[in-house]
Amino acid sequence: MKKTERCLMHLICWFAIVCAVPLLVSCSSEENAIIGKWTKYILYEGRIIIENDLYYTNEAGESYQTTSSPTWEFFKDGTINIAGDEISIVGNYKFIDKDKIRIDYRAGILDRSFIVTIQSIADDKLSLKIDGKTATFVKVKK
Repeated sequence: MKKTERCLMHLICWFAIVCAVPLLVSCSSEENAIIGKWTKYILYEGRIIIENDLYYTNEAGESYQTTSSPTWEFFKDGTINIAGDEISIVGNYKFIDKDKIRIDYRAGILDRSFIVTIQSIADDKLSLKIDGKTATFVKVKK
């Protein structure tokens, strides 16, 4: 009986390993591919040009201009830094779906969050949908 129990335990262990490996590997390629620093860009006549003179609208509906391209930096530990002339957000991000990321941050005494959708991510290009608008980024080389 002991030999049968041992064989059953080995079988259960192998089954657990076989089931766990795909789960670990499926820690989405998007989750790993997004790690790093990204900056917005535009494509002009087939060339990548880093965006400058970007226009934003604040919560009061007033438009303002920045003189540098914002960067989004995703870290392995789930933190994010979004920085530019007029904006500085330090917070946390979490994949809530294969292509949706929730970003949580603190603005003064208020906790805020927003959701972005990954439209595409390949090599050194990232396209996000933010508030219904598409923003395209290129990975910053070290």
